[in-house]
Amino acid sequence: MNESNEDRTSKYLEIFDRETLLKSLISKKNPTIFDIGANIGETLVEFKDWWPQSKVNCFEPQKECCSEIYKKIVDYNYKDVVVNQYAVGREG
Repeated sequence: MNESNEDRTSKYLEIFDRETLLKSLISKKNPTIFDIGANIGETLVEFKDWWPQSKVNCFEPQKECCSEIYKKIVDYNYKDVVVNQYAVGREG
């Protein structure tokens, strides 16, 4: 019986989770990362956990979300994080 797309995707995700996939693509210990649509900084926390020496540029237009990102920067004592309070796209 042929596997469905869902079956193949499930098997893929068992082998390659997000962290494993990104680490297979990024071999540097101190990459520069652009977090587009950073929201409240949950991905920032992952990136800094996986690459503590990384430089992360967060882009998030919503003021309340940026406040949460700034809070994480202080709470986790992150270095080399820049918060850009604007959206990224063709139109603005």
